[in-house]
Amino acid sequence: MPIVLTEDQWDFVDEMLRLNTWLMATVFIRDSTACRLNDAFEAVGDRRQAPGADFSSSVRARVAAFIALNKVADPIRVIEGS
Repeated sequence: MPIVLTEDQWDFVDEMLRLNTWLMATVFIRDSTACRLNDAFEAVGDRRQAPGADFSSSVRARVAAFIALNKVADPIRVIEGS
């Protein structure tokens, strides 16, 4: 099933991918569409590999992501039932 988002939502996903926060993009897609987690992962992967897509991250974005990751105190766990 293809993921259906508005153009503004795809722009937001693209911005998250530019910042190298693909996990947050996945969660955003899942929350916006109520799709399965695997479908959201696949949509992000398809978006990153789309022809002409350039989501190379800058050093500034990588540093910001590293700082944000270090703020996570608890281990990240993902559980989904279907």
